Amino acid sequence: DTAYTYVNDTTVLLAAAPASSLRVEVRRVTPLAARLVDYTDGSTLVAADLDTSSLQSLYNEQELKDTLENLQALLSIDPITNLTTLAGGRITNVGNPVNNQDAATKSFVNLAFTRDLGSLA
Repeated sequence: DTAYTYVNDTTVLLAAAPASSLRVEVRRVTPLAARLVDYTDGSTLVAADLDTSSLQSLYNEQELKDTLENLQALLSIDPITNLTTLAGGRITNVGNPVNNQDAATKSFVNLAFTRDLGSLA
């Protein structure tokens, strides 16, 4: 995240140039938890309120679709091996295994291997 300003409807100016190794992603984030329009009984129903309410729903749906497509591009099932693939990505922030078939972190395996070697001495 970095500070930015809108120059016009189609141009955003970043406060600082990102490092050449970084990827710049511009993404719309529409509020999901709070409604942008609160209808009240007896009030006048105007087109602008209906449009805003409808656009909030449309934008949320589009943003969800974008997120799911990005995940599908990374996470998929290989049609030949039927194994999960991450397109070269890493799984991070993983807890230690509990059950026999749980995935194990490198740290957990290294510690178990070191303990097993120590018991051989």
